[in-house]
Amino acid sequence: MPNPVPKTLLWVIAPVLLFFAAVPWANEALAQGRAPVDRPKVSVTMTVSPTKAKLGDQLSLTIRVSIQQRYRGRRGFFSMTRPNYDLQVPTTLTKDFTVVRSTPFQMNNIVGTRQSFRSDNNYAIRPRRAGRLLIPPARVVFKGRTYSSRSAVVNVGTGPAPPPSLPGQLPNLTGDEDLFVHAVADKLKAYVGEQVTITWYLYYKSPVARQASIVTRPTTDNFFSEEIPFRVRTSTHTTIGGQVFTVTPVIRRALFPLKAGRLRVGSLGVEAYLDYYQKVVRRSAVVSIEAMNLPTSNVPAGFHPKNVGQFKVTAELGQARINAHSATSLKVTVQGSGFMQGLKVDRIKQIPGFKVRFAGQKTEMATGVQLGGKHIHEYVLIPTAVGAQKVPPICFPHFDPKVGRYVTKACSRALEVMVTGKLTPGGTSTAPGGGADNELRRRLKPILQASHLRNRTTSRLHKTPWLLWLLTLLPLLVLLSMVLIRVVRSLDRDTGSRRRRQARGHARRRLRLAASYIKDSDRVSFFTEIASVIQELLTARLGVRVQGITAVSLEALLEESEMSPALKERLLRDLEVCDFARFAPAAAGEAEMQEVLSRTRKLIGDVERARLKPVSDPGSETPAEAPS
Repeated sequence: MPNPVPKTLLWVIAPVLLFFAAVPWANEALAQGRAPVDRPKVSVTMTVSPTKAKLGDQLSLTIRVSIQQRYRGRRGFFSMTRPNYDLQVPTTLTKDFTVVRSTPFQMNNIVGTRQSFRSDNNYAIRPRRAGRLLIPPARVVFKGRTYSSRSAVVNVGTGPAPPPSLPGQLPNLTGDEDLFVHAVADKLKAYVGEQVTITWYLYYKSPVARQASIVTRPTTDNFFSEEIPFRVRTSTHTTIGGQVFTVTPVIRRALFPLKAGRLRVGSLGVEAYLDYYQKVVRRSAVVSIEAMNLPTSNVPAGFHPKNVGQFKVTAELGQARINAHSATSLKVTVQGSGFMQGLKVDRIKQIPGFKVRFAGQKTEMATGVQLGGKHIHEYVLIPTAVGAQKVPPICFPHFDPKVGRYVTKACSRALEVMVTGKLTPGGTSTAPGGGADNELRRRLKPILQASHLRNRTTSRLHKTPWLLWLLTLLPLLVLLSMVLIRVVRSLDRDTGSRRRRQARGHARRRLRLAASYIKDSDRVSFFTEIASVIQELLTARLGVRVQGITAVSLEALLEESEMSPALKERLLRDLEVCDFARFAPAAAGEAEMQEVLSRTRKLIGDVERARLKPVSDPGSETPAEAPS
């Protein structure tokens, strides 16, 4: 019978066997989330920025999950993986907001037996409606327990976009319009000569692929029309029938009715592209303005029918103290807002104690939504009496349409002129300490003394050496003109070189325009200009119009031209980026637009230097002209 195993050896082997048997169980328990931990710390936070926005603005929502726990044992015996948790995003997030994009970020840090896990779920969202929008708390379920964040509130306004609410001006929407033009007048009833400001707006739901252009301007018969430029053309948002529209001003005009009655302002026609293939033309409704005659009662003396507006009068003297033999100037200014182009200011005929001479007039226009300016008359006052002389108040009677009555108290203040010296009985002035001035004696000049008279006759041309130079220069000028004519005609021929020159000029102008859109944060217009630059450049190089063709056809043309694969890939990628940015404009930031602008400048130079073969027009069977 063999000897039994010594007890000492059993005490050594048994713990080793138990340890290796427990390691698989511990790893399996850790994978199933049942590894022993000491009170995990779990936190859920939800932040939204900004909390005040307008319809169409893009917001940033971040849901952060943080889990900290400690494992028993040594790190080498356990494979610490990502904690198994369940994140429950608020369901109303997709009801009140449009999720533009979602960007997750996770970080798992292990130090010894301690594990710190953080997950950031970043969402770019855009509100669907205006009002006070509540985002309920986000919840996380971890190891059978539920953890919640705080709720968030976003106040969404409609912005300063003018709602189409004037009587008779509401657009007739059927509910399927993606784009329409709307005219908004500040008033529908005005006096003859009173300013009416009408602004035409472009309303659209989806991004416009290309910049809208005016095809028909509104007719303004029976009005004096003046266009008012926009300092900054800012797009806003508004809600019509539950639909969010982007509102962009197109033109603005100041109209002054020239006669009474119901006057009509024609419609404005705008052409735009909803995408690169769908061109639409929209026209606004006709605006009717009721023009009223000025009141016929209490008409002041000296009133002219075109003096309508709000005005004030000021008078200013050149010198308040003069000698009897000198003169002073008087400047009368009528300043205000109104029909400055039709303003009529009577000239001053006489002022007691002075002879009045008219010296001229000028009009200075002021810029702004309300048209106005200054109407200035200048006079020379020659004294006919000495002592303290007064210039009486100068009045300008006019009609104020805001209060609906005539104004007779728009007058300047009285001015005083001190005239020193004496006047002769015939009205000729004298100096303070001497007799009457002999005007003729002051104008006489002494006779010149000389031994002979100088011949002031000009020299004869045919007797000068300049004649030879002139005869030589004329044929050279004729020859130079003939050479210039041939050069101009050769440049005007439609060749590949000419198309490339024109494309380079257009590209420079469009890139400058695209850079201005970066400053205005107009992402849709920026990427539209970038796409147009690339397409016009390819049209010039390939000799085939590429605007409007599909991406597959464009790739086939580039293959036929034997363009390098790297350059072809860059072109197609940049066009794809522009298409994506136009339909999701909020996805591009200012830094990305600056990078796209720099990349496009480099791409233009690479395409210019590339050697390309002539290609065939997809719409014809004959090959196109080879670009030079």
